[in-house]
Amino acid sequence: MEEWFDRQRVRHGDEHVRTARLLVDWMVEHADDVTTTTANDPSVLMRVNHGQRTYYPVFLKPHDRAATSLAWLKEKPPFDSEELRQELLDRFKLIPGMQMTASAIKGEPGVSLKQLGDPAVMAQLLAVWSWIIERIKAS
Repeated sequence: MEEWFDRQRVRHGDEHVRTARLLVDWMVEHADDVTTTTANDPSVLMRVNHGQRTYYPVFLKPHDRAATSLAWLKEKPPFDSEELRQELLDRFKLIPGMQMTASAIKGEPGVSLKQLGDPAVMAQLLAVWSWIIERIKAS
């Protein structure tokens, strides 16, 4: 994982890495595993196991983006419910700088780590991510 942080420091600077470390610390606290993907330019991913299911709700992308993967979540309860995914999108819409396309309900809404340098924006994102984990654990 340190190699990932080193790449981020070269691309985006020390402040970016401080923000990424805060996010990874949160992920470690709430996940069964946090690791990097095997891509040439890897992301950091969060894995949550519940029941017989594995979820990959959150990724830190290599190019300055914290993303929530509705593409992965939509296949499993409780997020196989379009209503619940819409509720999640409604929560994301309240976060300044959140980037969503028209197909976000089955995509990867995300926010720049630069935006997350603002403690209020960070708190909003982590509150939504906590809500996601709560819904998974309650399913």
